[in-house]
Amino acid sequence: MKNKYSLILIALILLVPALIPSCMWPFQSSSLPTISSFTASPASVTAGGSVVLSWNVSSATTIIIDQGVGIVDTTGSAAVTPATTTTYTLTAVNASGANSKTAVVTVTGTSATTTIPPPGPPLIQYFTVTPTGITPKGTAVLSWSVVGASSVTIDNGIGNVAPANTRAVSPNFTTTYMLTALNPAGTSLGYAVLTVASASPPSTTGPSNNKDWLGSTYTYEYHYPGCSIAQNIPFPSRIWFDTVAQAKAAGYHACPVCKPPK
Repeated sequence: MKNKYSLILIALILLVPALIPSCMWPFQSSSLPTISSFTASPASVTAGGSVVLSWNVSSATTIIIDQGVGIVDTTGSAAVTPATTTTYTLTAVNASGANSKTAVVTVTGTSATTTIPPPGPPLIQYFTVTPTGITPKGTAVLSWSVVGASSVTIDNGIGNVAPANTRAVSPNFTTTYMLTALNPAGTSLGYAVLTVASASPPSTTGPSNNKDWLGSTYTYEYHYPGCSIAQNIPFPSRIWFDTVAQAKAAGYHACPVCKPPK
């Protein structure tokens, strides 16, 4: 009898570890994408040499590499030829957010002339958002590359940034991001519009009746359509609301000049 109970006890000990994962699965939370690897080979080259970037990512809906590489598959490689020492950033996105990893390529043998920026205002090589449309609580990635700037900033709470990089964003409503690049010769501006879908999106084509309100995605103010300030809102930054309540729900406030209802 003693041997019988001993065998039962041993069977239970062996069975419990196998049952624990299946019992806990309802309590497991979603996680960020996993970047198993992101490497540059070779990590150091002379000027004009080529490097192969390789990566392996899982659980991501969108994967993007900056410095002009763009959107990539979950596993792959890409040849690049950086002119100077460059940091490449891979950003992976899913419904839970974003994860990123960098790979540095050191370039030797470059002359001082290769680092002199072009004359005139900064050059914005690109400023994009991927994807261009998300649902509320979704995530998109801003990517940019600027040459010859002493200062680069992005509005909507992002602030000062590196001349070339990526940033994950999750706005609650359609947002126009503005990149401002400065140097002693002048200023350059770049725009990227991220559309956020909603159950009853406001009109963006124009007023449907006299009760509509014109908003600015840059200042987050809503105006009477005839307001002098509203008339100067750039087209990419215009958004129309059917009611004041709809504008306020989207985070907008009343214009201090035309003073619409609050």
